[in-house]
Amino acid sequence: MRSLQKSLVNSLKWNIIGQIFTFFLSFITNFLLARILLPKDFGVVAIATFLVSISKVFIESGLSGAIIRKPDASERDLSTIFIFNFVISVVLYTILFILSPLIEDFYNVNNLSLYIKTLGIILILNSFYIIQNAHFQKLLQFKKIVTYNFFSFLIASFIAVVLAFNNYGIWALISLHILNSLTLVILYSFNPPPFKKIIFCKKSFSSLYGFGFFTTFSSIINTSYANVFELYLGKSISLSDAGLFSQCKKIIDNSLGIIRSNSHGVLFSVLSKIQNDKIAFDYLYSQSVRIFSVIVGLISMIFFNFSEEILFLFYGEKWITGSFYLKILSLVSFFTMQETFNRILFKIFNRTENIFYIELITKSISFLVIIYMFYLRNIENIMISFLILSILSYFLNYFISRRIFKATSIYTDLLNTLKVFFVIVFISLISYYAKFQLQFFLFHYILMIISLVIVYFWTLSILRVFNLKREIFLFVKNVKD
Repeated sequence: MRSLQKSLVNSLKWNIIGQIFTFFLSFITNFLLARILLPKDFGVVAIATFLVSISKVFIESGLSGAIIRKPDASERDLSTIFIFNFVISVVLYTILFILSPLIEDFYNVNNLSLYIKTLGIILILNSFYIIQNAHFQKLLQFKKIVTYNFFSFLIASFIAVVLAFNNYGIWALISLHILNSLTLVILYSFNPPPFKKIIFCKKSFSSLYGFGFFTTFSSIINTSYANVFELYLGKSISLSDAGLFSQCKKIIDNSLGIIRSNSHGVLFSVLSKIQNDKIAFDYLYSQSVRIFSVIVGLISMIFFNFSEEILFLFYGEKWITGSFYLKILSLVSFFTMQETFNRILFKIFNRTENIFYIELITKSISFLVIIYMFYLRNIENIMISFLILSILSYFLNYFISRRIFKATSIYTDLLNTLKVFFVIVFISLISYYAKFQLQFFLFHYILMIISLVIVYFWTLSILRVFNLKREIFLFVKNVKD
């Protein structure tokens, strides 16, 4: 147990360091690109990126997760999934290539077909390093993973910003995605492949795809649902609104990248190794989810209360109309991240069919509600519906996941999550009252943020959810040990 905690802390340490550097790099890149380019440019790329994202789900197919959780994954398993990923990536790129002119006609956007064809190259590039990445995760070599991710994004960001400054517009955004994948392929190629021979084994594929089948289709549903707003806004409202929504979602996603990466990568990898030790698993899972929830709550609270100020200060006046999107997405992200933590249980205990069924039920209901709201063409009601449905989906995910893994107390994690959300609402009321009563300048906003953060942790300590001083002491102690 002690060695596993040390492995978890060490892996978290490197992953957090890498994610922090990547976050600031991403922030600077987005800041520069948003200052130079228009929301419309981001809207066009968002449409093209969505189609590529759906295809990427098919390529990964949840099979990398199957490799991580399988204790005795062989070289034959790794080779089989590598071949599958490459073949399916070529097939999907061909389909995108053929359909792209029809998509351009549907949206009536000049050169959209060319943008889709170019971005589609990412599918083939990613197939070359997905298995290598999964292999590193299984070995808990997160230092190497985060190093590669940071330097690939650094190179891609530098070139993208240079292109933007030289008036390449949309192509600057496209180059960011293409060069990031290309650089990752090059960096991973310096390592020996995790298999010696390229062999496709039907038996290996069948055993692994049983895990990946349900995660694949649940991811497709989830990805489609998460991006339906950009597609709708780009077609029915304006490309500028699609760009505003896309950029606000990117702000939230980048801010939560550390948590998402550590839950999908480090936590999943470590917990997979102790899936048969109920006591150790219960302790590590609950403690990790509690700490992650507190951090996610803090991020959501800041973005909800200071959305206008953040957009104006860092992206300029042309982006401030997206503040409502940022507010709602900050709350939605709090509950979707909780779902991410719950899905770890489904994956580790090989009950991924539950993920698919839950996504099918919740997202089907959500799509019906959103279609009705789209008919009314009321963006505010659509976003509020999005939030309510995310909350209901979280509760369904939570109780079904706890039926698979019977924790010591089924309500402990739920109560901690609700307490954190209660604190967010409580502090938001204080923030609203303060803004309504007082006139603020930049320095006052900085003091206000610091004050709200102090109140946040103080309230959580009173509610016995999180004691900041104690948690920092334990983290430092584990790192030293």
